[in-house]
Amino acid sequence: AFFGVTRDAAAVIGVDYSKSVREVYVAVSKYLIHEGYRLVLLSMVAQQNQRRHDLPSWVPDFSATPIPMALSANRSHPDEFRVAGTTEAWVTFPRVGEDIVSIRGCRIGSISCIAEQLQEDFGTENASSFVECAAQVRDRWLPLINSMAEQLYPISPRRETYMEAFSQTIVCGRDSAWRRPTKKLDTTYSRTLQWLDVARHQCDNSIGDLTANTNQDVLDYAGSILQRAFGRVFFVDSGGRIGMGLRGAALGDEICIFLGGQAPYLIRSLPNGQFRLVGECYIHGFMDGELISHGIDGVNIEDIILE
Repeated sequence: AFFGVTRDAAAVIGVDYSKSVREVYVAVSKYLIHEGYRLVLLSMVAQQNQRRHDLPSWVPDFSATPIPMALSANRSHPDEFRVAGTTEAWVTFPRVGEDIVSIRGCRIGSISCIAEQLQEDFGTENASSFVECAAQVRDRWLPLINSMAEQLYPISPRRETYMEAFSQTIVCGRDSAWRRPTKKLDTTYSRTLQWLDVARHQCDNSIGDLTANTNQDVLDYAGSILQRAFGRVFFVDSGGRIGMGLRGAALGDEICIFLGGQAPYLIRSLPNGQFRLVGECYIHGFMDGELISHGIDGVNIEDIILE
C-alpha cells in the first residue's frame, strides 16, 4: 500500500516479503526522512502503549493511530508551530547496519514536576465529555501551578502570569481553529471554570439545555481542551516553564529542540550516552521560534543520537 502512493519507494527500499515488520518500518522511515519529511516523522511516533511492534524509538508504528493529534505533521493547522524558527534540519544515520539516527539540536531543560494524569477515555466528543475533561484539568493539573498562579511566567514578552500561561498551554496556545488567539484566553478560562460545576449538574439532565445556554467561546474552548489535553500530561520543567507531553513522559525526561523542527521533543537518556524519543511536546513561550530568534550563539548545539 505504501509503495502505491510514493514515487520511487519500491526501487529505493525494495520489495522483500522475508523482511520483518521492524526492518520494513525502519527502511520506510529512513526513506521518508531522505524524501524531505525530516523531523515531521518524529511527530508521528505514538505513545509507547499504543505501539504494536518492537521498533526504534524514532520510528513510527505505521499500524497504530497516534493519539493525541500531532502538533506538527498536520496540515490542518493554519498557524503552524515553528519552534526552531527558520533553521534547517540536520539528520544523519551515523553507523551502517544500526537502527539509530543522529539529529542536531539543543537540550533546554528537563521535567521536574508532573501532574496527575487525566482518565484515558472521555467517550464521544460532546458537551458532557467537554465538561468532564475540563473539570479534570482543573482538579488534577491546575494545582501544580496554583502557588505561583499570579507570578510572572519566565519567558513572556507580554508579561503573562502563570495562570495566563496555563490557560494557553492546555489548548496548545491556539484557538479552536488552530490559529493564534486574538484575545486573552485566561478570561475565557475563568468563565469556563465558573461554568464547570453548573455544567456538570446539567449534563446529568439535558445536554441540549447545556449547549443552548452556554457561551460559544466557552464551548469552543472546552472542546479544545478535550482535543489537545487528552492523551497528554502536564508538567513543569527545570526552568519553570510549563508544557504538555505524551502519556509516558517521566520525571527527568529532557526537552530538546531539533534544528528545523516544528515542535519540541522529550527524550530520555540511556546509559550509553544515547537517547530514546518519548514524543513531541508543547512548551509555552517557545513554540514560535522565540529561543532561536534571540540567536543560537549561547545555545549548546549537539548531535543527539536516538535509538
